[in-house]
Amino acid sequence: MTTTRTNRPRRRRLLTGAMVGVAALLAVALAACGSSSGTNTAAANGLKPLVVGIPSPAVTVFSANYAIGQYLGCYKRYGYQFSTVVTTNPPQLVAAFHRNAVDIGVPGSDQFLDMLHTINTSGGGLPLTAFYELDYPFKYGIAVKPNSPIHSLADLKGKTVGVDVLSDSSAPTLKALLKDSGVDPNSVHIIASGVGAASGQALDTGKIDALFYYDVGYGTILQAGINMRFLAPGGKLPYLDVSGILAVANTGDLTKEKAKLQAFTRCTTEGDIFIAANPGAAAYIMLKMYPSLGKTGASLEQQISGLELPLRLRTKLLKNADTTGPAYGPVNADEFQQDSAVLGKAGPPKISSIYTNDLVPTLTAAEVTSVQNSAKNFKIPGVTGTVPVPSIPANAP
Repeated sequence: MTTTRTNRPRRRRLLTGAMVGVAALLAVALAACGSSSGTNTAAANGLKPLVVGIPSPAVTVFSANYAIGQYLGCYKRYGYQFSTVVTTNPPQLVAAFHRNAVDIGVPGSDQFLDMLHTINTSGGGLPLTAFYELDYPFKYGIAVKPNSPIHSLADLKGKTVGVDVLSDSSAPTLKALLKDSGVDPNSVHIIASGVGAASGQALDTGKIDALFYYDVGYGTILQAGINMRFLAPGGKLPYLDVSGILAVANTGDLTKEKAKLQAFTRCTTEGDIFIAANPGAAAYIMLKMYPSLGKTGASLEQQISGLELPLRLRTKLLKNADTTGPAYGPVNADEFQQDSAVLGKAGPPKISSIYTNDLVPTLTAAEVTSVQNSAKNFKIPGVTGTVPVPSIPANAP
């Protein structure tokens, strides 16, 4: 069941706050997201609902691999209608599971450990199991202005380094990286510099001396035309092996709702292959499914380009680096140990009890080719030719 490979870190919101009052907050969130209407639509179409809970403030391009199957008809083929519910944070995702408001949650592996710890300490009695790895660990990079005198981690002493927000795992990962490189984390001033282009602007205007951000976040900044130089301390890229995105479900559903979970893993795997073959088409589909991802006043080509670059960067993280198993989806148990060691997470007493790879699909070569051809032949309405995408600088994550 266990796979082994070397991977790189990713951003993830940390589990904070008590469970008190979460159910009430969740009820408001669910109403705002219209999950009930999605269920009613599914019933009207003769389909069963498949609801995914996202423990972050909004749907992002990160969701592409498991979401675009709805647009492409994959979920319908198996008798389901896919929908998402934004639960804002991991405690609300736990509450959503308690209420049976979601079938699947998509936390980071570090968030998952926090969720399990909260459930165990509160006596909630909610068994959760990870059954698919949606994205392998994010890659962080350290960016500075092109003419910056900073060339090493030691040069960050006394400097201000920005991270997107202080409430996720960016700051702990940066501190772990500094400590691992012999730099006192307390000698570096870490501040929240904003999400996406806001952090790029903070770097460009000198509000921060350096930026510690992850792959897709840098894609957004590069798309905004902000010039950066990326560090490779000691000739190595600043990556740590922590935190991938997992699909988790109530352990009892591994048997009771096996067909539903298998539909999710199959459609996600097809989404992985589709994105790799045609990230521009995947960007267009995400815009159609979630119009809020687009930029107001921008042309369709500009909006597609704004999502395509992050998807190009993310594509490298969708595929399993361990070639001895399925190409997409196996959970890497080593990440739980790495999250515990690097980020100080409370690991479970028995790692084998919190994940399974039994539901990970293996597509035949013919099936993979079919999905690839479908992606390559996808025509974006109103767009002819190739959408221009900014080049990616050397050492960018």
